[in-house]
Amino acid sequence: MTPLLAQRIALLVVFISLLMLLLMGDLLWLQRRGVAESDRQREAEQQRLAARWPGRFPPTWKFPRR
Repeated sequence: MTPLLAQRIALLVVFISLLMLLLMGDLLWLQRRGVAESDRQREAEQQRLAARWPGRFPPTWKFPRR
């Protein structure tokens, strides 16, 4: 194996590793964005329920156990 071939193989491995890292970061960002959207929807639903509920606490609130 010549030094030039070894350098090309090493460069290819580094390039593939960086590409995989970039793709994994993109997937993580998409997942976090999806979770944030679902959290916003759940919070909005809780606000709507709290606004409609005539009592002091929204219906999702549970009294603490003694």
